[in-house]
Amino acid sequence: RRQRQMCIRDRTEEQKTAMTLQLKQGQAQLQQAKEQIAASEQQLEAQKKALSDAEAKLAATKKSLDAGWASLNEGNCKLTKQEKEGRAQLEDSREKLDEGWQELAKAKEEYEKGKAESDAKLKDAEAKLNDAQKQIDSLKEPKWYVLDRNTNAGFVEYGQAADRMNAISKVFPVFFFLIAALVCLTTMTRMVDEQRSFVGTVKALGYSKLKVASKYLWYAASASILGSTAGVLIGFKVFPTVIFNAYRIMFTLPPVILTFDKPLALISGAIAVAATTLSAYVAVNSELLLTPALLMRPKAPKPGKRIFMERVSFVWKCLSFIQKVTVRNLFRYKKRFLMTILGVSGCTALLVAGFGLKDSISDIVGKQYSEIFTYQMSADLNEKLGQNSDTDITEAFKADSRITDWLPIKTKSVTLTAHNHVMDANAFVPLDSERIGKFISLRDRNTKEPQPLTEQGVVLTEKLARKLGVSKGEMVSVKEGETLKGEVKVIGITENYIDHYMYISPALYEKVFGEAPEFERILGKTNLSGEAAEDSVANHLLSHNCLLYT
Repeated sequence: RRQRQMCIRDRTEEQKTAMTLQLKQGQAQLQQAKEQIAASEQQLEAQKKALSDAEAKLAATKKSLDAGWASLNEGNCKLTKQEKEGRAQLEDSREKLDEGWQELAKAKEEYEKGKAESDAKLKDAEAKLNDAQKQIDSLKEPKWYVLDRNTNAGFVEYGQAADRMNAISKVFPVFFFLIAALVCLTTMTRMVDEQRSFVGTVKALGYSKLKVASKYLWYAASASILGSTAGVLIGFKVFPTVIFNAYRIMFTLPPVILTFDKPLALISGAIAVAATTLSAYVAVNSELLLTPALLMRPKAPKPGKRIFMERVSFVWKCLSFIQKVTVRNLFRYKKRFLMTILGVSGCTALLVAGFGLKDSISDIVGKQYSEIFTYQMSADLNEKLGQNSDTDITEAFKADSRITDWLPIKTKSVTLTAHNHVMDANAFVPLDSERIGKFISLRDRNTKEPQPLTEQGVVLTEKLARKLGVSKGEMVSVKEGETLKGEVKVIGITENYIDHYMYISPALYEKVFGEAPEFERILGKTNLSGEAAEDSVANHLLSHNCLLYT
């Protein structure tokens, strides 16, 4: 949605830039026409000057003729000669005068022609300037929506997934530390029991309790230190990468950046070492409290006791000898019994959580994009479509035989309110409500019963309806932007696993919001298989300059 808003803003800026460029071109043409007029006026002035020179020469010629008539009395020879010269000069002047008038007429004709052309160009430039100004004046002020990242459905859903992982991370370490402590307690107890006579011997030789216990404490501490080091290295490197790559199936994420948290590593390592070392100390200390003489003797087995189940005679009689021994040992060795229960329960919980994460990521993606969303392609349009329009966009889809079916839709982010609950969702408005089932399966999750989309109300996704606390037949408030508001009836609840959607028919959309929907996206079904074939169709559609992207 942010990309689409940025594209709208960029197109507005591009239109303003194009109109400003046309305005500058018109001003340049006007300036060129003025320069041509100035050049024509200069030519006319030059021709006027030439005419003035010719008139001056004619005046000089007349003066010479008068002088010749004055010198007539001086001699016939001079008179004839001067007359001939005067007539010759007169003819030349007349020819020059005629040429000057012709040039003047030609210049006037060129001036009138250039003036007409310049006036026509000037009028065209002024008309273009007026048209550009009208287009600039007719542009609507863009509407800005400033949204933070918490309004982005993908960000919120990824945050919820991170919160779930955080909740899991608070529970499982307790199981693991407890299991590690029980395992260490059992292991060290068994080791001390096996070396009971050795402990009694070294104690009888004068070794202190701390000296004897240090052997077992160091063994437990060294094993826990090595295990903690390996666990920290694996935990900070392998597990985050595996979990992050698993969520990449559902989200578009940047490369994972791993950081080594020293305080967390030290705290977890210290707890592990303390738990195992304390367990070893408890196991050794109970033996070191005895005297060397008692330690050198074999340890007496625990005395058998009647358990509660033995008092329930009709149950006890039904058990075999092995079963009776097993039941007695369960209560006889309580530490082993508790360790077994906690160990098995912790491991089982881990397995269930692992399979649950696998099902919630891989299986849900397959269901969402194979069973519910059955279309193979989605194309965002460069120009919006009306309800009854056939344009180059639709012709491009009709002409490609690889596209078997297609449906224009309108998608819009809306806010739903019901029972004091507010949720953001994506509104889907198909051009043909009856054909939406071919592209998006609207069905009940339990009964698989289809949920038809009619003019009577909207169909909500299951989790969205649960978050709003609504069911079929109830009303919800819908708000698009800051001005379009209305109430709609819930006529169906459909299965969905990713994001929140509200499906509404175009007639109901127009009735609720007071304006007909314009479709800016097309869902398509193809008979293709393979990335190369899909890229071929996408490039073919993009070549028509009617799509933003596919």
